[in-house]
Amino acid sequence: MAEYNLTPRMAPNLDRHLVFPLLEFLQERQLYDDNHILKSKIDLLNNTNMVDYAMDIHKTLYHTEDVPQDMVEHRADVVARLKSLEDSTAPLVAFLQNPAAVQELRADKHYNLQMLNDKYQIGAAQIEALYQYAKFQFKCGNYSGAADYLYQYRALCTNSERSLNALWGKLAAEVLMQNWDIALEELNRLKEIIDSKNFSSPINQVQSRIWLMNWSLFIFFNHDNGRTQIIDLFNQDKYLNAIQTSAPHLLRYLATTFIVNKTSEGNLPDNDATVSVKPDNRDSAPQESPTLVASALEKTIDFAASNETDNIAGNLNNTATSGTTESDKSKGITETSEAKETNNIYATVDERFKGNTQTGETDEKSDSSSITLRYGSSMVTPTNIFVQLLTSSHSILPLNNKIAFNKLS
Repeated sequence: MAEYNLTPRMAPNLDRHLVFPLLEFLQERQLYDDNHILKSKIDLLNNTNMVDYAMDIHKTLYHTEDVPQDMVEHRADVVARLKSLEDSTAPLVAFLQNPAAVQELRADKHYNLQMLNDKYQIGAAQIEALYQYAKFQFKCGNYSGAADYLYQYRALCTNSERSLNALWGKLAAEVLMQNWDIALEELNRLKEIIDSKNFSSPINQVQSRIWLMNWSLFIFFNHDNGRTQIIDLFNQDKYLNAIQTSAPHLLRYLATTFIVNKTSEGNLPDNDATVSVKPDNRDSAPQESPTLVASALEKTIDFAASNETDNIAGNLNNTATSGTTESDKSKGITETSEAKETNNIYATVDERFKGNTQTGETDEKSDSSSITLRYGSSMVTPTNIFVQLLTSSHSILPLNNKIAFNKLS
């Protein structure tokens, strides 16, 4: 069953933190040796600050209470760096936590920068430090704190490249906290920027779309209206072209959504349309269009007859990795632009600074040494999307039809 695992194809297009839920699911499904998954997790943690989580995994993997000295030293460095960033951002954080002060901000960012400098002695260095602080919190696994600070940073930042990087981070944080409505808003905002920006290289724009589609799977298969929206996004010419040229693995999700979506008939394009996909084997012929496969399956499948969904899920629903160390995509766009903001960017402290997070609880007034540098998340992921679909109210796909999906990989 592991041969159908798509994670090695998806991981290079994900932030490494988004790979953790995939490995968690793989571990639950026992598709690989448990020690192999644990080693992959440690490799994945190398470029994060979740040292406590790495220590826990090391103890489990090697059946010991001792941890390597380099982990101990790394944790001390993380705590020291966190304290330094807290000190450098303290004036700006205090300002943002003061609702009366926040009301002085306007839509004009240049006015805000001048006002902050003149009235509160907060300059560009403190604003840049807020970005670094938010990124550091994200690497610690404190996704809630990271999302809050990135939101406020984008309200003050005048650097379009930095602002877009912050938006990628904000999207990842909302996905990891399973805030699907907010994550969908950020996804749409990011799509608007990608589609409207004149990239210096068309390849960069195509790659951005591929990243966006891979990240969107977490949202679309958890959001109430996601199964319709994935068709709307993936079936757009520019995005379908990106799938054809560089991400054929996404066809599996598009085809599945066509089939299980009650409204898919109205969303299906012309059934005579074809999609040529570059296969992994360069000598092979182009693969079939997901539209054609979906149409054929709709004619032959009894959507209410099959009780063998568990067997199908075992064949279709594997998305983990043994090479996750290459997964740190982490916002590599060099040409960026500001997006239109639809909400009040200057939200008050009551709206944005919500306090602790499920993944790394900290207190603004607490000692930095008490921070928990640990990951924790549970969600529907691209790994177990097929489990959710195949066990839904649509009883679907007799066992002898699974090959039609396997050909889409």
